[in-house]
Amino acid sequence: MISRKALLISAPGEAATYSNAINSDLETTRNFLLSPRGGAWAQHEIVLLNNPQMHEISVAVAGMNADYTMTFFSGKSFGDGQGNRFLILNDVDYIRDTELLNDSDKQLVLVDSCPDSFTEEVIHFVGKPNEFHLARQMYDKWIERCEAGQMIMHANGNNNIPAKNGGVFTQKLLQVASKIPAVENKFNLKSILAAGHEMPVIMKDAGAESGPDISYSRGNIKLPFAMALPALTKKKGRGGSLDTPAVMLGLFFLSLFLSLE
Repeated sequence: MISRKALLISAPGEAATYSNAINSDLETTRNFLLSPRGGAWAQHEIVLLNNPQMHEISVAVAGMNADYTMTFFSGKSFGDGQGNRFLILNDVDYIRDTELLNDSDKQLVLVDSCPDSFTEEVIHFVGKPNEFHLARQMYDKWIERCEAGQMIMHANGNNNIPAKNGGVFTQKLLQVASKIPAVENKFNLKSILAAGHEMPVIMKDAGAESGPDISYSRGNIKLPFAMALPALTKKKGRGGSLDTPAVMLGLFFLSLFLSLE
């Protein structure tokens, strides 16, 4: 059985007036992971930390060993002249972004700046009742067949200029996921690398000064991210319908070729 773990970290800092409000970006990310588009993760596989202390993050990361892990960090960060990236906790402590990596062979870390303000509005990803089990089976197969790799992707480049339009990266990345078209009789998979390729133009149009930056990578970086289930054409008659789990899962192997960016 394929194991997964996701860690969502909201770190706006103690001085933030909205520190106790909902981080709508991470709530939307959580909703995305739970949906068929995001791979139908289970509730117990997702941990959300709100303004955590350094030791809380260390404990959470240490417990993330799995076949595939995703970590989302929403907070303040900065870089140095040697290309290192640091994440700020509670306006005082800071850690290297690589400290969010765990011992798993396949893992993705995404880092964004906090939104200027949090709201209760959450974008909901929905799915039909019969899609969740199928989506999870397909996503598990994707994880299983994916080569080992680790990647950390930041919302912007390595500089000490405070990021503007906080949360744009997360919002637009999930927007890309929501618009993956359904392809007839094929799962349409979009790796994080493929989604990242679309981000510079989208973020610039939204007012961001730069696109995402990969600060760390090892091995395969075409890691699982989002998908659209097949748009099936039902064929009645002796052959029956194509709308069956067995046929849809069989089409999974063809869909792997749709995520080559």
